[in-house]
Amino acid sequence: MTDTVHLGMPFIEGSQAQKHVTHNEALRILDAVVQIGVLDADQAVPPLTPANGDRHIVASGATGAWAGHADAVAIYEDGAWRFLPPKLGWCAWCDADGVLLVYDGAAWIDVGGVGTMSGSVAQLGINDIASAPNLLTVKSNAALFNALDVADSGTGDMRLQISKEASANTASVVFSDAFSGRAEFGLIGSDAFKLKVSNDGSAFVEALVIDQSSGNAALPRGLALTGVISPSQITSNQNDYNPTGLASAAVLNLSSDALRSVSGLAGGAEGRVFALVNTGSQVISLLNESASSTAANRFTLGSDLAVGAKQAAILRYDGTAARWYAIARSGGREVLTANRTYYVRTDGSNSNDGLSNASGGAFLTLQKAIDIVAALDLSIYNVTIQVGSGTYTSGAAVNGA
Repeated sequence: MTDTVHLGMPFIEGSQAQKHVTHNEALRILDAVVQIGVLDADQAVPPLTPANGDRHIVASGATGAWAGHADAVAIYEDGAWRFLPPKLGWCAWCDADGVLLVYDGAAWIDVGGVGTMSGSVAQLGINDIASAPNLLTVKSNAALFNALDVADSGTGDMRLQISKEASANTASVVFSDAFSGRAEFGLIGSDAFKLKVSNDGSAFVEALVIDQSSGNAALPRGLALTGVISPSQITSNQNDYNPTGLASAAVLNLSSDALRSVSGLAGGAEGRVFALVNTGSQVISLLNESASSTAANRFTLGSDLAVGAKQAAILRYDGTAARWYAIARSGGREVLTANRTYYVRTDGSNSNDGLSNASGGAFLTLQKAIDIVAALDLSIYNVTIQVGSGTYTSGAAVNGA
């Protein structure tokens, strides 16, 4: 007697007696393997109370009545187990896992590549064809990774981890234009976090490096400050200075018609860093703790800061102290190019520049004039302090070697 090639069903021989036996055996095989649906595929021990017609895929390491039948389809009929060894291409629905399995000639695998049979798939393409080295390929206008919330036994968090083999390897994300890289960030060739950019996808330039131990950030290509404003030239001393655009600016280009002072700047916010550049030819003086400006707009500088022509100061705002501090300033003093006279009068003000003999130009105290002169580089020129008549209640101190 011979059997069919694929399902192994017995043929009925012409001279055979009891042909119904052979016919019924073939029907049983057809009933077992056509539209296969198994209860599970991960059990190695037969169930204690199987129902007639129950089907299982026998797991490896099977014992008892299933011993020696790994991967076979086990059918319980008429009080006994029968086994059908699978053929290449057989498909079966696994009810316990909710997956469609296919036999590849060596093992049952999940067609979707995510079931409990294999747990992995060699490559996967979603709306595209995956191929080495891109074993996972997704063609889509958007992708979503949604956290498993606490109600579903998750943590509510979502982390995407990219892991490399060793420190000298790379774990990064590359942003491309028509598959030509333009930006890359991650652990690129070391354990420091790096950001690189490219205009051709071949040569990359490091723009940012953050040390993994100290957290210090390095800018190998420098820093360009945008948000530059250049208000009109100031022609008087400024209090609570707040030109248009200051709130969002990073650089203030400022010039004056003569020696002018700024007693305070608006726009302070915790940690804000701001550059003031003197683009003119006259000195602009930032006044230290001047009461002429609102307290939250004042400078704390130790002493008045003279920002000379074509010089700059970088300021940082301290939200706790509610003051502007200088974190960098021009190193040189103003160098005189001619003799100069400062005026002190009883009706003057220390927020003035001291350069005119009038109540709106003269200093109020002699000490203010002395401090201003002390900050100058006289070169070959002379400075005169002219004190107006009247009664002055504050003293003056002159310190020097």
